[in-house]
Parts: sequence; structure tokens; C-alpha cells
Amino acid sequence: GADLTPTLCEVSYVDHIQLGSHPATAGAAGTVFRFWDPGLSHSRLGPLTDASCSVRFALPGRDGLPVGGVYVSLQPAVRTADSVEVLVLETSVRARPPGPTTEEVVEMLDAAHEYAVGTFFELVREDLLDKWKGGA
Repeated sequence: GADLTPTLCEVSYVDHIQLGSHPATAGAAGTVFRFWDPGLSHSRLGPLTDASCSVRFALPGRDGLPVGGVYVSLQPAVRTADSVEVLVLETSVRARPPGPTTEEVVEMLDAAHEYAVGTFFELVREDLLDKWKGGA
């Protein structure tokens, strides 16, 4: 049979973010994410009721040059299990492994995992992270 040569590694996380007793509307995204301006929901346009966004960041390789990307999307949803409104944060890291060996593929998967987790902590507001760590 033909040998397989991995050309892409991917690690994805999906987080459902519930905002306590407040509905997780798009306007509430500013209370969670550093990049979302909470003042927008207080403009003369009225409350922001629905929105989604996606962003992409370059993923640097060993030499600092891009080898892939970190893809992030945010959208409101209703959790099926309990009909609670949530914000769904999807983070996917896709990158070329530095080489075809198992060790190099695992190295990239480990790096992709670290970037995916790190992205969550970079995007979420620090005060909310502290609250979640404290179990509040």
C-alpha cells in the first residue's frame, strides 16, 4: 500500500459560554471578549440582538514564519439540552507539521493544542477568567 504523509494538523475546541442569569445575546459579548466593544449595545441603534463574527490569526512556525492559522468564530445559539441561550466560541488551529515523522506530527498537534487553549485565554476578559477560576 501507499505510505501516508500528513500535510495538515488540526485541533478544535467548542466552548458554550453561558452568562449567568443574563441571556447570552450578541450584545453581551462585550462582557466576555476583549475584542468586542460593550458600548456598541448602548448606541442610539438600540440593543444589539444578534451577531456573529470570525477572525483568523497567523500561526508562526519554529522560524517565526506562518505555518498555519488560528480560526475563531463566535455566534449566539440555544443549547439543546436545556434551551439556555449561549455564546458558542469555536477555535480551530490548522498547521503544517514541520516534517512527516510521527514525532513531528505530534509536535505540531501539541503546539496546536497550546495555541487553541491560549487563544481562549487571550480573547476572554481577564475579570471573567478570574471569576470562572474562583468557581463564582
